[in-house]
Amino acid sequence: MCMSAQIHLPLHVARLVDHFSRIEKTITEAIIQTASQQSNDYTKLMTAITTSFETLTTIIKANPRAKDQSEVISLQKTVSTLRDRLLHLENQLKIQDGNIQIERSNNEVNIKSLQLLLDETRKQLKQSCETSQYEFNQYTEKIKVKDDEIQQLTQNIQKLKKNLDTG
Repeated sequence: MCMSAQIHLPLHVARLVDHFSRIEKTITEAIIQTASQQSNDYTKLMTAITTSFETLTTIIKANPRAKDQSEVISLQKTVSTLRDRLLHLENQLKIQDGNIQIERSNNEVNIKSLQLLLDETRKQLKQSCETSQYEFNQYTEKIKVKDDEIQQLTQNIQKLKKNLDTG
């Protein structure tokens, strides 16, 4: 369309075209402003991300593996402490096991000694019982002999009494 040629539109159509032009301009400005805002937001976001990344990179470079090394050292100390505890417990267990073996050996010796003592005591008791039984049998025999003598004497006394009474 050429500018020199003027088109005459009815007034209400001209107003509609004018409104549409303003709407188009407002929408275009809004789109440009939104795009610019998004671009600014994107730029701000990327700047923040980049800055954070650079900060982290700087921290990591400034303290390479400091955290990892301190964790490793801490874990090594913990492992060393646990290893020391384990060795201590193993030593205590060995000592305790040795003490148990000694006590077991002492108990076996004591049991054998007590068993020998018990056997000897039984032997002595048996011998004592046999001796006592022998002595009891001897006394019983002596008592029987004495009882027979007493009965014989009693009979003799009765005979003598009869002889004295009759004579």
